[in-house]
Amino acid sequence: MKYADLRDQIKSGDVLGWTHRPWGSWYDIKIQIVRLAQRSEYSHVGVAIVLGGRVWVLEAVTPHVRLVPLSNLLPCYHVTGSGLTDEQLELGLSWVGKEDITYSQLEAVRGFFGENNPNDGKIECAELVTTLLGLKCRATPSAVIDYKLFTGSILREVTP
Repeated sequence: MKYADLRDQIKSGDVLGWTHRPWGSWYDIKIQIVRLAQRSEYSHVGVAIVLGGRVWVLEAVTPHVRLVPLSNLLPCYHVTGSGLTDEQLELGLSWVGKEDITYSQLEAVRGFFGENNPNDGKIECAELVTTLLGLKCRATPSAVIDYKLFTGSILREVTP
């Protein structure tokens, strides 16, 4: 579905997911290894935040948590959600750009084994989503999306 047609249906708290196909760099190879090890179509997740009439993505990437316009990160997958409370929104926004909360590839590996610690100052994308939304699943992109689909959410591909 085209982003322009879906934009008004995206709500704060919806999960957004991405796949990763290239093999051209060391970064690409690392992402593909993680995808293959996890048997996952998805390599990254974030949370939609609607502010000021725009749709933003709250995501954990190197080096910190950031907020970026969704229109800059297309294509992606949109998974419907149940919204965010004011407390969840405040918590998520409080993580943006904090120097004491850093992205960690090791956390991504730990997430596969269910060993994330949301209070250790290190974070990865799925850990951000599970912690913020209170999801009861492993902190991997695939587990997050599978959990949301299992609980009745709808998945849509979003194209530019």
